[in-house]
Amino acid sequence: MTVPTTGVVTTTTAVNKSSNNIINFNVNDTCVVAAHLHTTGKYLPANYTDIFPAYRNDSFMTNFTIEYNKPAYLLASNNMVLEPRKVKHRPKFLVHSQNKHNKYFSMCMVDPDAPSRTQPTNAQWMHWCVINIPNVNGEGDAAKGDEVMAYVPAAPPKDTGLHRYIFVVFAHDHRLQVDESSSSSGTVNQSSTGHDGKHCSLVRIKSNQAKGRARFNVQQFSEKYRLGVPIAMDSFQCEWDESVPSVHESFVDTK
Repeated sequence: MTVPTTGVVTTTTAVNKSSNNIINFNVNDTCVVAAHLHTTGKYLPANYTDIFPAYRNDSFMTNFTIEYNKPAYLLASNNMVLEPRKVKHRPKFLVHSQNKHNKYFSMCMVDPDAPSRTQPTNAQWMHWCVINIPNVNGEGDAAKGDEVMAYVPAAPPKDTGLHRYIFVVFAHDHRLQVDESSSSSGTVNQSSTGHDGKHCSLVRIKSNQAKGRARFNVQQFSEKYRLGVPIAMDSFQCEWDESVPSVHESFVDTK
């Protein structure tokens, strides 16, 4: 399969540790690059207009790496299609930017296709959120930020097709405080409610909690906390596999 690439911003090198093969791909490319690790052979162009229409992939010279080390080494990027079982554990998330003047980065991981791309009634479903990641000379490590929503792996329902899992990165100088209640306005789409009857908002939510994650809105989050346009966005895609039921069964607040 030949996949054209355009809009190249920066290049990351990934090493397949099992074979020592080096693979180069463009982290902020708007198209899909075929040479990736552990893909399933399905490719769809990345599209972020429904998340943040004003985003342009050249906002800053910024990229980030999403590195999974269990059950095998995997570097996720460029809307590549992955099996959920390969992204089950929280990844290492690192920001690399020429933006060295802002004090912090913040990151959201959302599924805009919940419960399906044709009927996204629970979109955007928040999988992970880390705020106030220190910007150290253009480098940021999510492990050093404030995790306000613990990581929940990709778990698309059966027979709902491919879901996008989009990572959105902001840069800012002010330290974020996000301790509002789940009914607080401004953080989410106020015209709708989540599967639990409440809006999604940024309270301390654990990995075994599903309630409070549905119907997040990245753009309203940005507006409320004066974050501006994202400096970087990237994604991968997943479709149901046999590992998904165990994720759903782990939620203690949906039984």
